[in-house]
Amino acid sequence: MNDVFGAFQAIKDRPKSISIDRKGIALPAGGHFQGIQRVTTTSPRKNRLLVITSSSDHEGYFVTCSMAEDWMSGRANPPTVVSTSPDGKTGFNHAGGFQAFGAFLAIGAENINVENTSEVQFWVLGEVPERVPAEIQKTIERCATGHKCTAGAVGITSNGKGAVLAIGSYDCDTIDFYTCGADPFTGTPFQFLYTWSEDAVDNKDSWIDHNFGSYQNINLITDVVGNMFMVAFDRAGYSDWMDLYSVDLTAGPNYALRKLAKKHMYCTDGCEFDAGSGIFIASADEFDVYAVKPKSGDHETGTTIHINYFSAT
Repeated sequence: MNDVFGAFQAIKDRPKSISIDRKGIALPAGGHFQGIQRVTTTSPRKNRLLVITSSSDHEGYFVTCSMAEDWMSGRANPPTVVSTSPDGKTGFNHAGGFQAFGAFLAIGAENINVENTSEVQFWVLGEVPERVPAEIQKTIERCATGHKCTAGAVGITSNGKGAVLAIGSYDCDTIDFYTCGADPFTGTPFQFLYTWSEDAVDNKDSWIDHNFGSYQNINLITDVVGNMFMVAFDRAGYSDWMDLYSVDLTAGPNYALRKLAKKHMYCTDGCEFDAGSGIFIASADEFDVYAVKPKSGDHETGTTIHINYFSAT
């Protein structure tokens, strides 16, 4: 992008409403939606998709929604299971906040009942969204215990000839950064760089305020000259907030993040940033924001997924 800060400021704080037809599509019981991304696949035909991740009692999963040409309506497809937890204690039952990288998805999988491990999975969307997408055989395992081992929010962006991955733990109390010096989807592995922790930041004088939210979704953006940014989504009480941070990985773990801007957003239709939210880079000068209502009715008989769409126009 040319000017990430300017694009952030240009986004209107009131959304347009999108309704997704879910009639006849059963979802796993329990949980709620966790993240949302817009993806366009191009081979062999152009598929317009909104992808929504979710937790449930026993499965983490995502739903692809085939969208109309104007992106303002769509039809849900059957869910794709990311991970399972048959007894609710082992395995993963939570697919969290995520980010698309072209047609690839970087999704965190964890267990919301126990906090003993997590992983990040990389998926590529198939050519026909009604079929199960092909999973990329690539994961990042996180084997520590407690809140800091979770993977509730994941962001990914380009970095030179490679990529950067950010993995937020519980409420993003910590963010683990990973780097890859080449295309990560051709076999080059991500390497752990360091952990950023709000508790370790001893000086926020350069921040616009001293608040770091309980973020449920974080997305990364790289501008045209290689500067990196993080858009973070939070719900405080009944208010939804979108915050913008600069990301400087050369500054070390204490100073990698600097809060540049914040915006009070006004979701409608039951949508909220405490559930699924995410960005879409629409052009070199604009990115858009999506939010989803946490639930779409009964897991078997629900009929509609409600989505908010925020843009500069």
